[in-house]
Amino acid sequence: MTIKDFVHCEWRIVRVLFFLLSFIAIVAQAAPDEAEWLWPIAGTEAGEGVIGQPGQKIGRERIKGGLFIAAPEGTPVVCPADAIVKSSLLNYRKSLYYSYAWSFDKPFDEAVTDARAEKEGKKIDPRYICVEIALAVDSREIYISGLRLDTALASGTMLHRGDTIGTVAYAYHRLAQPCISFASSWYSRAYDPMTPFGLQSTFKQPHYWRTEEKRILIFGAVMLVALLFWLVFHIIYKVKDRRRKAYFKALMDDMKIEPSDRQQDGQAFPSRLSACRQAFEATPSARVLAEAAADDRRMLTADERAAILADINRIFADIMIDAKKSSTKVNSQELFLCMLSVIHLPTAVMADCLNVGESTIRTRKTRLKNKMPEELFDLFFGNHP
Repeated sequence: MTIKDFVHCEWRIVRVLFFLLSFIAIVAQAAPDEAEWLWPIAGTEAGEGVIGQPGQKIGRERIKGGLFIAAPEGTPVVCPADAIVKSSLLNYRKSLYYSYAWSFDKPFDEAVTDARAEKEGKKIDPRYICVEIALAVDSREIYISGLRLDTALASGTMLHRGDTIGTVAYAYHRLAQPCISFASSWYSRAYDPMTPFGLQSTFKQPHYWRTEEKRILIFGAVMLVALLFWLVFHIIYKVKDRRRKAYFKALMDDMKIEPSDRQQDGQAFPSRLSACRQAFEATPSARVLAEAAADDRRMLTADERAAILADINRIFADIMIDAKKSSTKVNSQELFLCMLSVIHLPTAVMADCLNVGESTIRTRKTRLKNKMPEELFDLFFGNHP
């Protein structure tokens, strides 16, 4: 046999071994494991009486990691493996994931009566108050609920495989027939309750959130909420701003005065200004300003200022728009100053109206003289130095 033939033969043997091992692994995975634990209902085969298993639902609740096994009431329940009792408590399962628990140091019937009295006012059917036993088996823990015991098993009690630990009672109020519940854990994590009995398992390991994952999730949720709030605020602001701009543009279009329209209906700009001043003198704001001008100690209130500026904006709107068009650098506060000057108010009253100091009024008048055409400035301030 040549070296080439030897290598070819060895390669075929490796391939056959590989496929054989793969087949064995698939068969081993598909076939149930050999039973490790004894079925807890005495005198029955593994899997007999199962009325709920992982993945199934009881009403709207999904079973995640336990078995519900039905049997006639009073049927003995045996220990699945050599174990040590960790605890023995009275239990009422309110839901699949929440229950009430009481210490169990009296005869069963007396303990149930005391537990029922403790939860007086709550809807608890005493028939479903049962005993739950926690057993330590190697590094795993077994929890069997739905039991009736005359007396509690003390913590640390050694039990052997097949020892009777109680009888079947009622494990859950949403299951009317007598049954027990069986669950297990491994290092505080849910453990498959079916494979140790040699059953085809439907158990899926629940996801446990680690501290880092929780922090990342909370941080992400906070950022998402903040982003949503920002988007909503931004959208609302944009919509309002767009409406405000559209309204202002429409107002400007309605009141727009072209240079060719300076003589409108034979009425010159000074005449229109005089007509607006006369219209303002008929308003309550004019009387308030007259009182403030006559009494140096008279100060305007915030409501009075707002009303005065609103009346000026309403009556002198076309004048201010025309002035704005003649000098685009003039702002709204300076336009209000021009209209207050047209009304012939003292500097102190104008300063009070605009909620600024008298020196600010003088500074703004100086700036306006540089911003406005000379004839327009003289029209507003000529008779009011």
